[in-house]
Amino acid sequence: MKFSYLILCLAASVFFAGCSKSDRSKNNPSSKLPTVTTSAVNNITSSKAGSGGNVTSQGNDVVTARGVCWSTTSQPSLSNLHTTDGTGTGTFTSSISALNQNTPYFVRAYATNSSGTSYGNVLNFTTTWDSAGSSLSDIEGNVYHTVTIGTKRTLGSHTWMAENLKTTLYNDGTAITLVTDNDAWKGMTAAAYCWYNNDAPTYKNTYGALYNFYAVETGKLCPMGWHVPSDSDWVQLITYLGGEDVDGGKLKAKGTLEAGTGLWKDPNYGATNSSGFTGIPAGHRVYTGTFGYMGEHLHMWSSTEFNFSDAWLMGLEFNFTGASTSTESKPTGLSVRCIRNN
Repeated sequence: MKFSYLILCLAASVFFAGCSKSDRSKNNPSSKLPTVTTSAVNNITSSKAGSGGNVTSQGNDVVTARGVCWSTTSQPSLSNLHTTDGTGTGTFTSSISALNQNTPYFVRAYATNSSGTSYGNVLNFTTTWDSAGSSLSDIEGNVYHTVTIGTKRTLGSHTWMAENLKTTLYNDGTAITLVTDNDAWKGMTAAAYCWYNNDAPTYKNTYGALYNFYAVETGKLCPMGWHVPSDSDWVQLITYLGGEDVDGGKLKAKGTLEAGTGLWKDPNYGATNSSGFTGIPAGHRVYTGTFGYMGEHLHMWSSTEFNFSDAWLMGLEFNFTGASTSTESKPTGLSVRCIRNN
């Protein structure tokens, strides 16, 4: 009797141990996937970079594909642009291409076996500017690349900043008022600026600041020898590049967020950036104080007043090939591009 009881106990322990092992396997499917880490990004240029990874474990089956994937969003995957760099375990190198200049990207390694795909740690980097062209500095020491559009014999020839203004000081050294509170922004009738979503670390370097028209009206936003373009300056640029129906694409940076190749939302119609203006969609702060339209448009102030409450701007849109001038209420926070005095 005792012997039979012992046999039953042993059989039960084996059965439950086997179930426990099976359950652990089912509850931990990641143990079947490969393990991979991402190598440091190197050799960064305006359009290319290098990286790679190390597959330290194949999981439950042989690794049939490995490489890196990249995007302008924080969690790149195989649905974005990616490389294919061999199979199995060990280190590999990857060449990242089709990048836009002066654009932040995220990259991570991946490895795939019959159970699925696993990813390595996410790294970020920012591409450089093309070495062609010149630059200027504002009173804070922020450096901006510039581009001359047209020829010196052409009425439309001007030198523009190829980046959005980001200064927090006027060109006489006095501070511009920073306003973060929504209600305070809504009631502003004096010069002010902000960062998109009040998040300077994320948005300052790439997108620049957002200024209300009262800051533009001071005449002191741009570096000495430069000014905020008038409405006629914008119209002249639009005309030189072919008119409102086509010139927007020549002014917009290429690529889309969805494809991991740029900062504009899909479809980013007509974008070629053939002018070198490199317009990026910085969104804006509406007069009520809320933020919106990041990835969808770039609206830039002119220095020209429309009436007591509104002023002229020039706009580029993600879903429109052209560019156009329109008006906006003065308390709105928009981007600023400066043009050199002729």
